[in-house]
Amino acid sequence: MEKSQILDRLRQYTEDLYRKPDNDNSMEPIVASKEEREPDILLDEVKDAILLFKNNKAATGEDQIQAELIKEAGDLGAHVIHKLRNTIWRTMKWPEQWTQAIFVLLPKLVISKKARIIGP
Repeated sequence: MEKSQILDRLRQYTEDLYRKPDNDNSMEPIVASKEEREPDILLDEVKDAILLFKNNKAATGEDQIQAELIKEAGDLGAHVIHKLRNTIWRTMKWPEQWTQAIFVLLPKLVISKKARIIGP
């Protein structure tokens, strides 16, 4: 398969993930009614999530903000993230930069059937 065919297939696959069900070909987001929406995200949930961030990892986002910086922001940082996330949750409008993604295709690791584990 040629590179252009692989990229076309990946684009199609990704678009299909976000397409509405029932053969609706529009790319408009699916919006839940107020009755269907879940409750707001709790501040404690945000704080717990921040604590789970792993240190010493490369920042992968476009802004290059590392986990240590978010952790160092303490309660004020948690409150800012909490407010931002709940605004997005309620309005269902994502910041434009968050709607873009870069896919990195990794080659499949092939292990020989003849490989064996050598141990003590």
